[in-house]
Amino acid sequence: MNPYILVSLVLITFYSYSQIVLDVFDSPSPPRSLIDFEYLECQQMFDGNSNSLARGTLFKFNDSVILEKISESSRKCEDFQRIFQFFLEPKSEEELHFPLAYGMLIHENFVQLSLLLSAIYQPQNQFCLAIDGKSTQEFIDLVKMLSDCYPNIHYFVTDEIVWCGYEILTSVFQCVEYLAKLPSDWKYFQYLSGVDAPLKSNLEMVRILKALNGSFNAEIQPFEYYRLRRKMPWNSPLPLFKTSLSATFSRESANFMISNEVQ
Repeated sequence: MNPYILVSLVLITFYSYSQIVLDVFDSPSPPRSLIDFEYLECQQMFDGNSNSLARGTLFKFNDSVILEKISESSRKCEDFQRIFQFFLEPKSEEELHFPLAYGMLIHENFVQLSLLLSAIYQPQNQFCLAIDGKSTQEFIDLVKMLSDCYPNIHYFVTDEIVWCGYEILTSVFQCVEYLAKLPSDWKYFQYLSGVDAPLKSNLEMVRILKALNGSFNAEIQPFEYYRLRRKMPWNSPLPLFKTSLSATFSRESANFMISNEVQ
């Protein structure tokens, strides 16, 4: 995708979202704008106008207003829902009968996480949020609030994550294991980070995953042995391969992973 079009999509998402926020909270004084709208010309940006795209780079987003409102609210679930507008009912019969599961490794920026969830949340889907052990208590408390407000959002605090460390794999696998043991009849698992921006609707993803027909979608490459820091896998009964975390696989694959051991 053209990077300028991607920037336009993200900015327009923030624009629409900010309009909702400004309508949510009553105030005797004019509400503070979350975005300096004079820089955003959404249609021109979609049309690829270079001047409009350049002005869009002046975009500044301040999430402290939302965090302050949520933290001060005596009705956190209600006010959160009014801001982020999660879908509280399945949008179609097709989506209802093909629920999805998401695993996420997250560590900061609650508002960005909430924007991501607002794009993919439906009540039949299941979500596992693995929180980096280095995250602030404020962030952990906000994610706990999410779990209290929406029963299909689950979380746990994992060990402190080191970039490229083994903790990343164990945390994601914990999510797969947790989700596979739920009674929910979800059909496919997807891994996301807390800073992803979905470009497909839930219905589009359902149809794409149906077309996969149970297959395991992942990039697999021969393992780079230098990663073992001079330790050769002499005792490995299998050749080693490496894959991206961004894998998509069926419930059956998840069940196999958590219930079978390599002998």
